[in-house]
Amino acid sequence: MNFAEAIRQASTTKHETHASKDPTPQVYPHVTQQEEPTPELEVVTSKADAAVDAVTAQPVSIPEAPVVTTGSVVRLELFLNPEQLTNLFRAVSATQHSMMTLREAASYLRVHATVLEQMAQDGEIPAFNIDGRWRFPKSGVDEWLTLQAFRKESA
Repeated sequence: MNFAEAIRQASTTKHETHASKDPTPQVYPHVTQQEEPTPELEVVTSKADAAVDAVTAQPVSIPEAPVVTTGSVVRLELFLNPEQLTNLFRAVSATQHSMMTLREAASYLRVHATVLEQMAQDGEIPAFNIDGRWRFPKSGVDEWLTLQAFRKESA
């Protein structure tokens, strides 16, 4: 069973624990444990071997997972080497800009682009025009949002 099938099956399985408020964990007979490890997977024998600080390369303790008696829990653990971690941080930071385009700002504020463009032209929201294209400083938009919320509360 692959990951997508497991999620699909879990979402269609009725959870009796929700209705009865029974704190005992539910056992799913369709989930089986693998008897022998797959040869291409690395087997971690202890928690001390499982996590290593990416900067100092020292073992790090992993806190025990909390026991959940109701609801659905998905736990995903990623073990990345320093190069993979660096690439992940680069990819995340590449999507974080301090300046937003009209489309990005409209999506961020969840308004239509034409409405936001009119607000920018009227000077209602912090923005400036460069070669006929609107740019919105993210910090200015966040501050504007805070002021709007404060004005609504004090009114």
